[in-house]
Amino acid sequence: MSDVIIITVLAVIVFLIVRSQLRKLLRGQCGGCEGCCGSCGGCCGTPVEKAEK
Repeated sequence: MSDVIIITVLAVIVFLIVRSQLRKLLRGQCGGCEGCCGSCGGCCGTPVEKAEK
């Protein structure tokens, strides 16, 4: 019985994470990393240059 509860809790957590990532993608944000460009065309691995003041 405890196995069913643990699996249910894990399934709910996975569902919430997937839903969050899908919402980010639908809004045009990158779902994989912070500070990424809107299109996520491979920019997650490149360093971000700071604008000079």
